[in-house]
Amino acid sequence: ANPTAQPLAVNNPAAAAPAEKPEGPLPTIKFEEELHDFGTIKDGDVVEHIFSFVNNGEAPLVISDAKATCGCTVPEWPKEPIPVGATGEIKVRFNSKNKPGVQNKTVTLTANTWPATQRVRIKANVVKEGE
Repeated sequence: ANPTAQPLAVNNPAAAAPAEKPEGPLPTIKFEEELHDFGTIKDGDVVEHIFSFVNNGEAPLVISDAKATCGCTVPEWPKEPIPVGATGEIKVRFNSKNKPGVQNKTVTLTANTWPATQRVRIKANVVKEGE
């Protein structure tokens, strides 16, 4: 076990305080949409959606990570900085195999924005063949 992984709030009351907004100019992510509904798809379909966004902040946008709520959902994101006023895309691929029923999946992006995380979501109703 890593002893430094223990919560510091016990010894350091400041550690429990909420994070503060960084000083200086910051980028922002403005998505055209934050939820995409694929509607009804067949079990086993692999569907993709592109979430477009613009950096309408005051500094280049750097997305450091994108994580989905499960392995069936795979996000791809630009690794290079997005200049102020420029657009970018997050591609989200969803594999519906063995995922019957209504599916709601969230992709959480970590970036140099405030707050540091942004979310986009996909939704689908997965039906088995012949239902």
